[in-house]
Amino acid sequence: MPLSDPMNWIAWLSCSISVIFWDRIKGDYIQDQKLAEFLYDYYVHSGARAIKKVQNLAGVADDGIFGNITLRAINNTDPVRLFQDLKTERRNFLTSLSKQSGQAKFLKGWMHRINTYM
Repeated sequence: MPLSDPMNWIAWLSCSISVIFWDRIKGDYIQDQKLAEFLYDYYVHSGARAIKKVQNLAGVADDGIFGNITLRAINNTDPVRLFQDLKTERRNFLTSLSKQSGQAKFLKGWMHRINTYM
């Protein structure tokens, strides 16, 4: 794939970002696919905050490092409850963020993004 073509750059970058973020949360090893996809989206858009929140909700130290302890805790927690709690936390965070100067205009889109995950 020649990277001189801008469309190839976009495809390469998109694939690279997906792999980097997915691998960092060990997405292939999270047993609940819906939870893995939601956590991936949260991590792409909020960084280490997503990892810290899922760690806190899964009952492990929220150090922002996604390792085997975090993975085990996630897989040993009720996935339906963890998913719902993580969604609630993310909604609360984004609602709070929208109250900062100039951010309110993004709230509807942010909530739509979260609500696409059932």
